[in-house]
Amino acid sequence: MAEVNRELGDLLSKGLRSIAAREDKAIGFLEDKLGYELGTSRDSIEKWRRGQHIPRDLKKITFLAKACVRRGSMDREWLTRFLNQARFPEKEALIQELFPNEAQTIPPIPNNLPGRPWEQFVGREKELTGLQHFLSRNHRLGVICLSGIAGIGKTALALEAAHHYCESDTTLPSDERFEAIVWVSAKQFGLLLAGQVPCHPTLTDLDSLYQAIAEVLDLPAITRSAIDQDRHVIVAHALTKRRVLLILDNLEDIDDSTLMIFLRDLPHPSKAIITTRHRIGVAVDIQLQAFNENEARELIRFECQRCNLSLTHEHSEKLLVHTHCVALAIVRTVGRMGLRGSSVETEIQQLANPANTIYDFCFEKSVAIIRSRVAHRLFMALAFFSTKATREALGYVAGFKENIQDRDEGLSDLEVLSLVNKERDRFSLEALTKKKAQDELVAHPRFEQEAREQWIEWYLNFTNKYGGKDWKGWHTQYDQIEEEWKNLLAVFDWCAVHDRYNEMCNFWQRGGVLEFSDSYGYWRDRLTWLTRLLRMSNERGDWPTAAETISNLAYTLTLMNQLENADELLRQGWAIHEHASLRVQIYLAQNTALLRIYQKQYKGASSWFHKAEELLEKASVNDPEYSRLRTIIQYNYGLMYYKQQNYTKAERYFQKVIKSAQGIEWQRATTYAQNFLAEIAIKQNRLDEAENLLRTGLIMSECHQDKLRMASYKCSFARLYKKQGNQLEAFHWAQEAQDGFDRLGMESEAEEMKAICELILK
Repeated sequence: MAEVNRELGDLLSKGLRSIAAREDKAIGFLEDKLGYELGTSRDSIEKWRRGQHIPRDLKKITFLAKACVRRGSMDREWLTRFLNQARFPEKEALIQELFPNEAQTIPPIPNNLPGRPWEQFVGREKELTGLQHFLSRNHRLGVICLSGIAGIGKTALALEAAHHYCESDTTLPSDERFEAIVWVSAKQFGLLLAGQVPCHPTLTDLDSLYQAIAEVLDLPAITRSAIDQDRHVIVAHALTKRRVLLILDNLEDIDDSTLMIFLRDLPHPSKAIITTRHRIGVAVDIQLQAFNENEARELIRFECQRCNLSLTHEHSEKLLVHTHCVALAIVRTVGRMGLRGSSVETEIQQLANPANTIYDFCFEKSVAIIRSRVAHRLFMALAFFSTKATREALGYVAGFKENIQDRDEGLSDLEVLSLVNKERDRFSLEALTKKKAQDELVAHPRFEQEAREQWIEWYLNFTNKYGGKDWKGWHTQYDQIEEEWKNLLAVFDWCAVHDRYNEMCNFWQRGGVLEFSDSYGYWRDRLTWLTRLLRMSNERGDWPTAAETISNLAYTLTLMNQLENADELLRQGWAIHEHASLRVQIYLAQNTALLRIYQKQYKGASSWFHKAEELLEKASVNDPEYSRLRTIIQYNYGLMYYKQQNYTKAERYFQKVIKSAQGIEWQRATTYAQNFLAEIAIKQNRLDEAENLLRTGLIMSECHQDKLRMASYKCSFARLYKKQGNQLEAFHWAQEAQDGFDRLGMESEAEEMKAICELILK
C-alpha cells in the first residue's frame, strides 16, 4: 500500500537541495547518484520527494538522514522532524550520533497515560498525521474529536498519539512539545474475550477532569478551592501558562454542559483530544472508519504472532471478510482462537450470530437512543442499499416522501451518533453497522415490507427518469444511473430471488437500463441479468418478453465474439418471433445479420438485412424511432462492406449513417460511423484525415462514457501511429485499448492489441 506524507517529502527535498547547492550539482544528477548508492531508482527518490511514497527500509532512511546532515548541513531540528515523519524507531540514537554535542536533558513529561495494550501500532497513518497537524501549536483549533463506532480504534489512536509525544519529547521542536498529558476515561464497560466487563471511569463530569489535571500538574489548589469560579480561574491559568494535552476518552457517556463549555473555551496553547461515538459541536472531527484491507491484513498478522497462531492465507482472507476490517472484531476473534483453540469456521459462525456480544457492545447503546424515532427508520432503510444512498432515496424508502424536515433531522441524528458515514450528500453504513441494521429490520417486519416496496418503487421511477434511448446528451442522464448501479444490482437481485417478474421486466425492458448497460460497458452484468430474465420469461411462457430478451442477449454475445451462443439464441428467438412486436422482430433480424457478418457469412447477412427492411416498411413506427432503425441497418451494411474490404461502399454507407444520425440528433451513431471512416482513411493512407476523425470521435466517446467506442478509437489510434512509424505512441494506445477491451470481455480485440504491444517491444 502506497503511503502519502507531504511533509516528509518537503523535508527530504529541502535536504537534497541543500546538498546540491553545496556540492554544485544538478538535483537530477544528485538523485541518480544517490539512487545508485541506495540501490534504487531516481524515480523512487522523486516519489519520496513528492510525498507519494514513504521509504520503509530503515537503511535507506538512515542513509538519507546522514547525507542531508553531513553533506547538506541540515540542523538538529530538521533531522528530528525528518525522523519523526519517517517513523524511525531509533531516532534518539541517530540524533545523538549526528549531533553528539547537542544532547538535551529534558525531564520526562508528567502524565497519567495507561500503557499500550499492543506491541505494534497498525495503520491509521493518515489519521495520525492529521491528528498531529491539529495538535500543532500553530493550528488555531484546540479540540479534536475522534469519532466512530465502538471498536473502530478511536482510543488506540488517541493513546498512540499521546505516547508519541511522551517518547519523542526530546527530539520534537520546542514549540511542538507538550509539558504535560492528562488522560481521563468515561468508559463504563470494556469487551474482553469472555464478554463485557465493567470499567472504573475516571471521567464523570468537569470536576473529575479538574481532579486529574490537579494530580498530573501537581496543583492541589485546584481541588482545595471550594468555589467553582476559583477552580475555573486556576485551571485556565495553568493551561495558558503550560502547553497541556488533555485526552477525554468515551465522552459519549458524559452529560455535563459545564464540561462542554470548558472544552469550547479551552485556553490556548493547550489542546484536547476527545474520543466519542457521538460527535460534538465544539471540536474539529476526524471520523474513523474500518481499516482498508492491507491494514486489516497487517493487524491479523500481528495478532496471530501475539497469540502464537499460524493461519493459512485462505483463513486470513476469510477473517478479513467476516470481521469487516474492524479492529475490535479482528483482535477479539484472533484472541478467542488463541485462548480457546477454536477454528476459523467456528469464529466466523460466532461473528454471524446476532447475539454476539460484539454487536451489543458496539451498537446497542446508540441504536437504543434512536428506536421509536425517525432516525431508526432511516437506519433500517440503509440496510437495503449496496453502496452509498442519496438523501432523497433514503427518505423515500423510509417513508418520508414529502417530510423533508424529519428526514434531514433523522440523518443528522445518525451522523451525530456515528451510525452512518456521509460523503458529499450520500450516506452509507460500515459493514459491521449494516449487520446491526439488518438485524433491526428482522425485528421490524412490517416496516421492512413497506420499505421494501418503496425501495423498488423509488428505483423504478429513477430508471424511468434517467434511462431511455441514447439520444443527444444521453450521458447526462446515464451518469445518474451509473452512480446508482450497485444499488440497482441489489434491487435486481432481490426481485429475482423473490420472483418479482413484472418489476424485472420494467427495469430491463422499459426502464432504460438496457441502453445504459450497453453504452457504459456493464456487459457482464447485462448478460447475467438478461439470462435470468430470459429464464423467468420462458418459465411463464411470456414469449414477447423472451424474444426481446434474446435479441438483446445475442447482440452483446456477438460483440463479445461468443458467436455459437449468440447463434443458438437467435435461432430460438426467431422460432417465437411472431409472438413479438414488429419492432422486436426488426431487431431480431438486424442482430442475426450482425452475427452473420461476424461469422463472415455475408450472403446470409444480406438476406437478413432485406428481411429487416421489409419488416420496417410494414411496421407503423414514427420518427425518430423509424430513422433510428433505418440508421442501424445502414450502419450494419457499412460494417459488412468494411469486413469485405469494399471500402468505397462501406464509406458511402457510413456517410449515410452520419447524415441520418445527425438528423435525429443521435450522436452515438455518429461516433460509431466516424470511427470506421477513420479506419478506412488509415487503410487508404489518408493519415491526416484519419487523425482528425479520431481526435474528434474519441473526445465525443469519452464525453458520453461509451466504453466500446472509447476502446475502439484507442485501437484505431494504435493502428494509425503504427502505420506512421511512431512506435511509442502506438504502444501507448494499444495498451489503453487492450485494457478497454479486457474490461468489456472482448477477448479477440484485446489479443490483437496485446500482439501489437509485444511486436513493438521485440
